[in-house]
Amino acid sequence: MAAGEERETRFASRSRISTRLSNSANSVRVGDSSFNSQDYSTSQSFDAEETVREILFRRRNTSEQEAGLSRFRRDRSQKAMHNSRRLGLIMLVLGLINGGLFALLQARRKAYAECTVVVPDRLQRGYEKWVHPITEQNCSGDTSRFEKANKIYIYYSINNYPFHGAAAFKLHSKNQLEGMEPTKNDIHSCYPYHVVSIAGVEKIIYPCGPHLWHFYSDIFKFSTENPDDSTVFLPIDDSLATLSYCQDYTHMRNPPDKSINETFKTTYYWLQENSIAVNSDENSESGENVDTGFVTRKSAQNISAIRTLMNARAGRGLQNGHIIQWMTPSPFKTFKKLYGVLQGPIAFPLYVTMHVTYDAESFGGWKSLSLVASGWPYGKLVPVQSLLGLIAAMCCAFALLLLLTKPGDPQRCVNLL
Repeated sequence: MAAGEERETRFASRSRISTRLSNSANSVRVGDSSFNSQDYSTSQSFDAEETVREILFRRRNTSEQEAGLSRFRRDRSQKAMHNSRRLGLIMLVLGLINGGLFALLQARRKAYAECTVVVPDRLQRGYEKWVHPITEQNCSGDTSRFEKANKIYIYYSINNYPFHGAAAFKLHSKNQLEGMEPTKNDIHSCYPYHVVSIAGVEKIIYPCGPHLWHFYSDIFKFSTENPDDSTVFLPIDDSLATLSYCQDYTHMRNPPDKSINETFKTTYYWLQENSIAVNSDENSESGENVDTGFVTRKSAQNISAIRTLMNARAGRGLQNGHIIQWMTPSPFKTFKKLYGVLQGPIAFPLYVTMHVTYDAESFGGWKSLSLVASGWPYGKLVPVQSLLGLIAAMCCAFALLLLLTKPGDPQRCVNLL
């Protein structure tokens, strides 16, 4: 009996020891998990046995927790400072680049001289002429550059032009521009400038489209004296090579003469000077249509001006430099196009003789003519210069904020970047 009781006592003692060890291990795991979930807290919220407290205390005491928290905050502050300085240097470099471009444009503007006169809106008939002197009072910049420049560029400007969207979105017939016969679906994009009614006959406009139909047709001539019948005008380089340089529509082709002769009864070839359709309509006294619902066809004066622009130098029809220059789209209502180039140098006063056939007043616009003497081929670029200046100022401001502010304080706005 004594031996049996002794065995039971030893077994019970072993069971109690195993249970205590198991509970201690579980307490250690729970306490360790609770400890890791806290952000370096110095308060001990454990309610475990003394053995677990001793284990945790040996692993990390209060001083070690405070030292770890201090190292964590210091490392975090140094990392934030490193990131802010790196971003600040990037912003500073961008600011210096944009500032340099701004200064370059500002310096090159001094090499840009321009003289501008307003083109009247009153249409002229027959051989009427409008003469305007160009003096230094019409100019901006260093006018002495006109006495030194080898080339004087002639530009015309149109303000408040309503059909710039038609040019940008290519509302014209692609087949017509390639010299082919268009289909009904092809000219539908030209609406309402796709058909015209002449003597009750509906004809397809060739080439069609809002922007093409409003082709600029004013004529300019220049002389060094007040013009009369014996005046010799200065030669203008309006060749196809000059006007079509770096333009988008140099691929345009005229329709074959055979196709024109076969289809002139159903097609209005307003741009082809040798067209039977144009020749048959030029004797009309008025350009107004009798039938409503159609666009107004070209007047005899307008056709005559277009023919003047269709010279041997500039090219004929769609393969004309003025047409190619006009077709290059502009996304804005106000734009400037190259008309030709005068051989320099020139002296003031200079007289410009205009034959005005382009009606800008009908759509609420107005026109101007400019002479430019420039050693800088990109113009004033005022909007671009303003944008570069704004970007440079913003980049430098952010760079100073990032480089001079010391991160580490959570209240500082730099830590939000």
